[in-house]
Amino acid sequence: MSVKPPLKRCMIVGSVAENIEYSDSLMECLDILEVRFDLLEPSLWNEVLQRAIDTTLPIVGTWRSRAEGGRFDWDSNTLNTVLPMVDKLDFLDVELQSPFLNLLMERAHEQGVGVIVSYHNFTDTPPLKELIDIFSREHNVGADISKIAVMPSEQSAKEDTLNLLRAVNEASKKGYV
Repeated sequence: MSVKPPLKRCMIVGSVAENIEYSDSLMECLDILEVRFDLLEPSLWNEVLQRAIDTTLPIVGTWRSRAEGGRFDWDSNTLNTVLPMVDKLDFLDVELQSPFLNLLMERAHEQGVGVIVSYHNFTDTPPLKELIDIFSREHNVGADISKIAVMPSEQSAKEDTLNLLRAVNEASKKGYV
């Protein structure tokens, strides 16, 4: 079962990367709360998740790998720890290149959890054709939301930014996003 969330506008996302108390004034400003589990000690995961649940905001759970800018190392042991937590999320952000992409997506969709399939490149911005191909691959694996995060170069920042916007436009026309 695929989940298509009704996101039709820009959302303000608060990202939690440490064990903190959530103030009411901060929570009133947010539409979504992302919990960066990869930046937390695993011993804190359940406590932080419960605090996030208590906010009543939609929750995105992220375990970003080192290869894509995070601090998480995926293996079968960590997968077995993460899988039960997926059931408590509203969205799971999983990388297109994750070795456990299909297992995580299957679990999320079985539980009615939306899946954000993401791609990160903090070195540069791939060419337009490659960006469109990434959106296509995210779509083809069953993403509910496709995400690309890239780094424009200093020499071609405007062109890189325009290419990303062109890729979103083209991917939208093709039904990828």
